[in-house]
Amino acid sequence: MAMGIYKHSEGYWLRVLTAGAIGMIALATAAWAWSQGALLAEKLPRPSWELTLRAAKGAAPLEAPLTLLGGSRSDQMEPIGAAKVVSYDAAQSTVVIHDIGMNAGSVVSDVKRVRIGGGKDASGADLPASFNADVTNRNAQALIEPKYVQGGLAGVIMVVGGVLAFWFTGVSRRAVDFLIATDYEMRKVNWSTRREVTGSTWVVVGASVLIALFIFAFDFLFSQFFQRIGVLVH
Repeated sequence: MAMGIYKHSEGYWLRVLTAGAIGMIALATAAWAWSQGALLAEKLPRPSWELTLRAAKGAAPLEAPLTLLGGSRSDQMEPIGAAKVVSYDAAQSTVVIHDIGMNAGSVVSDVKRVRIGGGKDASGADLPASFNADVTNRNAQALIEPKYVQGGLAGVIMVVGGVLAFWFTGVSRRAVDFLIATDYEMRKVNWSTRREVTGSTWVVVGASVLIALFIFAFDFLFSQFFQRIGVLVH
């Protein structure tokens, strides 16, 4: 027995064709899963956001509590949420935040300014902020990169397809015996010669053309007749 393949010396070509058919189905399914993987990745939660900053003052250390500000006027920004800093890139003027908590009715897209510290004291006086910046753009960060979701789905389907192909063509005794019996019966078939196939093809083509001409002629005659008697208007 070769590599645990049941009756490996029998029904070779039918096994190969069966495995190839299963592989093509798996490949087509994997291609479909690849296209759907991007849509699935888009539906996954996005717990982190990247904010593009402008006129940043100070630094935003890792895990620092960040106040999210919003409002219709730049001089009247109010806290609309809070978050923590994942990373801060001063060169690129970006900050990535997570653990986001927004006030009722507010979303991250409403954030126009961020700061660390600041606010007002008990007397209503402004407190200095250790970090302050305007927000010009907001991008939700994918929980998993779409290509990893796509590749994972396609890879699983291809592996499953390979296992099924091996199982049906080499391990399952019932399936293999069926393939061997089918191969044996196929050898009894009396296949037509090239000349017979060519002749039969020309007969079919000729008959199809004659039938088409016959139908066209009668359609033309009937249309002319009904136009003559005024039933059809040309």
